[in-house]
Formats: sequence, C-alpha cells, structure tokens
Amino acid sequence: MRRPVTLADELRARIRREGPLRFDRYMEACLAAYYGRGPAIGPDGDFSTSVRFPAFRDAIARLVERSGMPRVVELGAGTGELARDIMGRGLGVEYVTVDASPALRARQEAAGARAVASTREIEPGPTLVFGNEVLDALHARRIVGAEGTRRGRDSQDASSGPHELLEVHVGVDVAGRFVDRLLPCPDADVAARLREEEVWPARGQIFDLQMGTEAFIAEAARLADPGYLVLIDYGDVARALFAPERLNGTLAAYRAHGKNHDWYDRVGEQDITADVDWTAIALAAERAGMETLGLVTQRRLLAALGVDEDELTNPARLGTAFQAYGARTPGLPSLPGF
Repeated sequence: MRRPVTLADELRARIRREGPLRFDRYMEACLAAYYGRGPAIGPDGDFSTSVRFPAFRDAIARLVERSGMPRVVELGAGTGELARDIMGRGLGVEYVTVDASPALRARQEAAGARAVASTREIEPGPTLVFGNEVLDALHARRIVGAEGTRRGRDSQDASSGPHELLEVHVGVDVAGRFVDRLLPCPDADVAARLREEEVWPARGQIFDLQMGTEAFIAEAARLADPGYLVLIDYGDVARALFAPERLNGTLAAYRAHGKNHDWYDRVGEQDITADVDWTAIALAAERAGMETLGLVTQRRLLAALGVDEDELTNPARLGTAFQAYGARTPGLPSLPGF
C-alpha cells in the first residue's frame, strides 16, 4: 500500500525543485497544516492559554463592558471559549471571531460567535479588537548578522548593504533531512525596520522578525472605527528582545505542552512561535492612526480589572511572562490598567 504524501514530502519536493525555502514560508506552511486540522488546545492538547481560567474570562468581560463598544472582534479565537463566556453574560455586544482554521471556526460558531476567516470580511465600526496569544504565531523571518557587518546597534552610520545581513532558508540534505541554509538578505524592508527600531544583529546573532506585523495591525486598526485594540502575548520591546546576549532568537516549537527547538521534526504537527516585538506593534498601530495607551504586564491589566487569580498575576507564573498592549482611536477615554 502506497504511503500517503505528507507535508514534509511536499516541502522536500518544493525545495528540490525551487531551491532553499525562506524560513517564514516554511513556517507558514507548517502552521497552516497544524491549525487547519484543528489543534487540541487545553490541558490535553499541545498548549493552553489564559482563557482556560474563569478569572481571565471575568477580566476580559469587564474590559469589554468598560470599553463601551457594541462589537468585539477577537483575533485568533481558538476554541471559542472566551466568546461563549462573554456572550453568555448578557452584555448585548456583537461578537465576531477571526480565524484561518476551518476546524476552529466551527467551534467558534458552535459557541455562538459569527466566525470569519479574514478581517476583510468585516466592515469598520465601533469595536474592541482583542487578541490573546495570536501575534506569536505570525510567520518569522530568521535574520542573521553577517561576517562583514559594519553597522553596530548603536552606530550612527545608517548605511546598510545586502552583504551585511544573512537569512535562514530551509534546505534538504542528501539524507532528506531539513537543514538551515544561510543566504544573503538583500531585502531593504528588513534593513529599514532594524534601523527604525535601532537594533542590528551581531555576527552570527539571530533575530526572529515577524515582518507581517505592519499589515496585521493596520487591518486590525481599520476595524476599530472608533475603538480600541488590546493584544496580550509574550515578548518584549525591541532593545530587550534583540539584546546582544540573546544570540539564538526566540523561535520555539510546542507539542504536548513541551517546548523544543526542533521545528524540522513532526512537520505540520506542532505549534511554532516567536516572541512578539512590542516596539514594532506600537509603531504599526500609530502609523495606522491609533494612539498607544501603553504596554503593561498581564498582572497589572488584570489587577486593574479586579482579578487576583494567583496563576494569572503572580510574577513567578503568568503575571509578567505576558504583556498587554493597548491602543485607541484619538478622542476615546483610556481603558483600565493602561
């Protein structure tokens, strides 16, 4: 009996046909397969999120109420558990979820939400746009400092040439195994972003850059007319995220609640993430016409919303591992915690 063709087989064939594949395109294919099959999210799955805690859902319900917005758009709504909880509280809000996964959209619809595959299916209007652990799944380009790098992170020389940066691509060795291939990165947009954030990789240092941030945030901001944007995830501001001592980037794979760094194993069967660059998020939101309310720890945000659940607010647990970014359209009041 013939063995079924797997995603790994398809990617090997593509690489042999077209040459090494840029890492973000490999990651995109892996995550499309992973989320397309409807990953198990929760204690028995590959990962859980704070939504599993009733106290977290209480806090977000209070945030929805305090925002005064008649509509909530939740980006990457997972199992739909938050949608079900908030819709069951009688707040009178329309609840729309956005998820590329057909399997997850089915669960969100079962929870009572209007589930769509893309924000392009939603018209602008008074909205609270909310996302919990959605940014970390944006596809990452793995940028590497090159041998000939002239410009340090604190240099006043803003010049940069194609030889100064390398980029991880995915190749296939003679045994059919996926391997890293370093190729020049001549992309002016990558260099421009690094200059704007005043960071630059040292020789051999890896930066995991989610270059889709700008378009993602611009589209989220389009929906909030007027409204708010609140995003919760793990990451840091650029200066800390790309500090000289962080040599190997932040990319990680997750399976059965275990973290690993072998994203070439179990292709399409594990989650792959990178830490969020909050500097890039704020810059993108401000370019889209929003005002930054602040970047705070999850602990501070939830405490301002009346939540003192130890697992969620304890600095030794999830309290400071996650941050919350808030933005508003000009003229709206602030939100609790920011």
